[in-house]
Amino acid sequence: MAKVNERVLIVDDDADWLAAAVESFSNAGYVARGAATFPSARQILESFGPDLLVTDIRLREYNGLYLLVRAPTNHPKPASLVISGFEDPVLMREAKLHGAYDFLVKPVDLKTLLAKAAEALAARNKRRWPRKQLSGNVTVTINGRPVRLLDVSYGGMRLELPFPVAAGMPLEIKVASMASAITAHTVWGTVAPTGTQECGAAIRGGEQLAIAWRHIVDALGNSVEARHTT
Repeated sequence: MAKVNERVLIVDDDADWLAAAVESFSNAGYVARGAATFPSARQILESFGPDLLVTDIRLREYNGLYLLVRAPTNHPKPASLVISGFEDPVLMREAKLHGAYDFLVKPVDLKTLLAKAAEALAARNKRRWPRKQLSGNVTVTINGRPVRLLDVSYGGMRLELPFPVAAGMPLEIKVASMASAITAHTVWGTVAPTGTQECGAAIRGGEQLAIAWRHIVDALGNSVEARHTT
């Protein structure tokens, strides 16, 4: 079953198959978008920030693999499935080299595609540090403006923001239980389906800082109040 609001971009120049695939993903609970050309796919990648990219290899004069290579850095890298009209071991190796979860050969049954999509997303969502989901509203502040803390892990956090942030932006996090601030840096930022901004931030600053942050993550209950300034 699809997670709520997982975003999927499907790219294929076969208009009928594309429409059917978008409909199937939408009916399965995904937020699905389609693109019939390479340029439109590039634009949607930038604005949509999909969790999963499904792309045909042949997009007229373009190679769909370049969508994997040129995935924007202002979003987390999407999981990907590559579709080809023929078997090609070289293209398959190249697709896997660029991070594709699987290489599928047409005709592709949509039920099979949905199953592969679920596998690819599950693999992508496995993290080195498991996320700790937070119940209720956990709020921090950036420059005095409230920001909602969505989840945390030993490696960092995910935030809901009322304004955009750039990748690499430093964040000074002040937690009431700590004497000093913790520094994090934004890794990605995107627009959620609700229209709000979201970002992921990683904790950086050496072993002592990492240990201090782990204690905070372990101590987080249903709500934590923190002061978050830059």
